[in-house]
Amino acid sequence: MAHPNPLQIYVAAVEAKNFSQVANQIGLTPSAVSKQISQLENHLGVRLLNRTTRSISPTEAGALYYERCKRVLEDLAEAEQMVKELDQSPRGVLRIWVPAIFGRSMLARVVDDFCKEYPNIQVELLISDAPMDLVGAGYDVGIYLGDLPDSRLVAKTLGPFNLVLCAAPEYLEKHGNPQTLDELENHELIIVSGNDLSDLRKIKDLANAAKLLERPIRFSTNDMDLVYHATLTGMGISALPFYLIQRHLESGRLVHVLPQFETPSQNVHIVYNRPKYLSTKTKEFIQYITQYFIEREIELRERVAQYLKHKN
Repeated sequence: MAHPNPLQIYVAAVEAKNFSQVANQIGLTPSAVSKQISQLENHLGVRLLNRTTRSISPTEAGALYYERCKRVLEDLAEAEQMVKELDQSPRGVLRIWVPAIFGRSMLARVVDDFCKEYPNIQVELLISDAPMDLVGAGYDVGIYLGDLPDSRLVAKTLGPFNLVLCAAPEYLEKHGNPQTLDELENHELIIVSGNDLSDLRKIKDLANAAKLLERPIRFSTNDMDLVYHATLTGMGISALPFYLIQRHLESGRLVHVLPQFETPSQNVHIVYNRPKYLSTKTKEFIQYITQYFIEREIELRERVAQYLKHKN
């Protein structure tokens, strides 16, 4: 701690509970630390610390003063950081947590574009489906699909998790392209099981029309990535996230089936801790990915509108 002021010395003393330890931390002698705190007590006209030969502890007034001092120092540190960053481009390590299929299929591309635009930011991306204590693990942001698990976090809605019914052209050439939901009864459907967001059997209108609950499913798995590859190889029709298959729709490797049928969607959220001040790198990433989702949603709506216009 360079040139500590009396408040910093006092907070450090309360936390260390020992003048010698504080002295080693800040580069002063124990007597100098004691003198600084004594001067603070004289200024306030109240005893802040109980002293013994081995340790120190705050009085009732000292404990109250400690809490306020700590808050003041945190606010001061945030203010200093804000001023330092005014004339700086975003920089530093941005730590992101994201579910596996979302991270592999979409966020890797978003992060790549983001890093090109902000070359002074290094991204550490954790891809995992395991529950994550975002706050405790020290991540700057996380991506959640559907319901949020942690009320301590601030959540910003990025947009809907849009599912698109799709199939490979080879499959449709062999089995025909369904024009109504009822026609799905005669098609092979690939099911993502155990996932409330994308299990076709949980999409009521579609499941009823295709009689999914009444007939055996040719292929189902709990791995969306496997469903994605099975669809590309022509095994059947599946419901996959638009962000995952967008480039294949554009290239023609997949065909949007029944675009007039809109599957229910849940929101994608970007979440972060509740600091009073967000770092520039975090704010820039939140803004960047928000705009990215807005553009993807517009693309999906335009694609469906063009299809329906062409049909009519």
